[in-house]
Amino acid sequence: MVFHTDQGSAYSFLAFCQAHRHYNILRSMSREGAPTDNPIIEALGGWMKEELYLDFGLTEVENVPSLLDR
Repeated sequence: MVFHTDQGSAYSFLAFCQAHRHYNILRSMSREGAPTDNPIIEALGGWMKEELYLDFGLTEVENVPSLLDR
């Protein structure tokens, strides 16, 4: 299994970097400043942000977990 990510800070933490070691998971990171390395994840991330911010008013909601549940 290949787990694709960008180079965001969440994926750089040591604990995250070592979490896959005991499983059959190969990490794949896009190059810095090259979103075309991983277009599916980039497109999904962009779509999710657009949906949450524009369609669901994420910036105005007080309870984010309940918004995500909806």
